[in-house]
Amino acid sequence: MRNTCRRVFVVFLFLLLAAGVVQHTQAKDNWVRLKSANFVLVGNADQKKIRDIAVRLEQYRDVFTRLLPGIKYTSNVPTTILVFKDMQSFSKFRPGNVAGYFQPGVDKNYLALPADFDNAQSPYEVMFHEYTHLLIHNSNFSDVPTWFNEGLAEYYSTFQISDNRKVKIGTIIPSHMYILRQGKSPDEQLVVACNFTPVPREHYRVGVLRFETTRGDRLFVSLLGSAFIHLAWLGLVGPGLWWALALSVVYAIGVFRFV
Repeated sequence: MRNTCRRVFVVFLFLLLAAGVVQHTQAKDNWVRLKSANFVLVGNADQKKIRDIAVRLEQYRDVFTRLLPGIKYTSNVPTTILVFKDMQSFSKFRPGNVAGYFQPGVDKNYLALPADFDNAQSPYEVMFHEYTHLLIHNSNFSDVPTWFNEGLAEYYSTFQISDNRKVKIGTIIPSHMYILRQGKSPDEQLVVACNFTPVPREHYRVGVLRFETTRGDRLFVSLLGSAFIHLAWLGLVGPGLWWALALSVVYAIGVFRFV
């Protein structure tokens, strides 16, 4: 009887260990590495999904090299795009409650996102959003305010292409519409979402126009007015723009002094 119990225990232990080995084998991820014309992608997602993400990213880059040729599209260091198979796999590496992230580095940049989401969000939206952060970083605009950085990335995350030639940007983002339709003030939502720091009151001034302006507002008005001065000079006088430049300087001094 004792030998029988011992045999049953040994068989049970063997089956338990075997089940653990099988489970460990099934849980092991298959990581693949793909390289497109401008990107290197590494991930444990399905190879077809990684390839689709690479194609969309190349399309996005190609369109923007035509729309915004002044932006620097090539990084000083290589960029690796990490594509996780789902949110559960991605959650072990993400810094907080984010759908994806861009991490610049001294010797390498990383862009990470999951291939599948638990909600209706598309991985392409997250990819375009994070890649826009990379473009801003490459163009030495990394010190711009958070609201501008995130807002620009959200705007271009709506990038859509059809027939390989028709591009649409700036469509409504349903999740943002949901937030705006809530009972809370949109301004409060934007402050929380964008970590926006209001301009201190001492930076405002009321001038001859009788409304508050900041130095940034006055700079914008100066540059806009100078552009119109130069255009008017070209149309009415001719190509000699030295006097137009002098008038623009006087105009700018007046704006900063009295507006």
